Amino acid sequence: MKVAIICNASLQTKEYLYQPNRLKEEFATYGIKAEIVLNNQYNLHIKAGQIQNKFAQYSFIIFLDKDKYLLEMLTKIGIPIFNNKDAILTCDDKMLTYIFLSNYNIPMPKTIPGYLAFYKNIDMIQESINLLELELEYPFIAKESYGSCGKGIYLIENREKLQSMLEILLYKPHLFQEFIEESAGIDIRVIVIGGKVIGAIQRSNMYDFRSNIEQGGKGSIYHIDIKLKKLAEDIASILDLDYCGIDFLKTKSGYLLCEVNSNAFFKTFEEVTDINIAKHYVEYLLERTKFLDKNRNN
Repeated sequence: MKVAIICNASLQTKEYLYQPNRLKEEFATYGIKAEIVLNNQYNLHIKAGQIQNKFAQYSFIIFLDKDKYLLEMLTKIGIPIFNNKDAILTCDDKMLTYIFLSNYNIPMPKTIPGYLAFYKNIDMIQESINLLELELEYPFIAKESYGSCGKGIYLIENREKLQSMLEILLYKPHLFQEFIEESAGIDIRVIVIGGKVIGAIQRSNMYDFRSNIEQGGKGSIYHIDIKLKKLAEDIASILDLDYCGIDFLKTKSGYLLCEVNSNAFFKTFEEVTDINIAKHYVEYLLERTKFLDKNRNN
């Protein structure tokens, strides 16, 4: 058996690179070779109307990127991918995640999809400001639909800030969301593998409303309760995720979903909790792929 771990070539942070290297180490303990493959190596292309495939040597793929074209081609040629294409693409788009999870009794902040323009129209911007002020109280959050590590998330304190942000976000998919002040700079990251909660940490940032480690947040052990455990496992099940990190905001009235990460980093998580996330994920994948192999042979 040989496994490919596909990563984004442009990401070289310690937090990001830790993940594929730890998975590679854990596969090696089972005598399995895992190769880290960068998404810029053009291993798939279309020639004479057919997908040319250089991944046939791999039993399955761990996809730590969000390249939708690569995902689509890998799915079409039938190589097992973890997470699956639809789960990754749904989680990659924050607004799509909230839409997908709506009507399942998943508690989340009030969320409004942003107006996407084809050209700058001052009147439309002013109308958007007026409508948003009717729906949300200052301060509130603006988020780019695509982004990670706390990037593309902004705190809107007043009308002037809203107007300037609307002009910046005009041509980007984005959303607006109520600001949960009591949870500012704090969230709970829950790791779920194979539909089961593995553990949780609290991320805290006293200098920023974003709790992300990449924005200066610090991690500490969080002792998960039954309600949060069930909520996290329900979300992973609805989105059909084999592996994920789910972020929650804690309020006096309960937990609210913040975001779902289909390829959540786990460097800080392992360091804080001493839970071997890579081992849990590798063991799950090996069990899961035995089932897949059995089905293919039948």
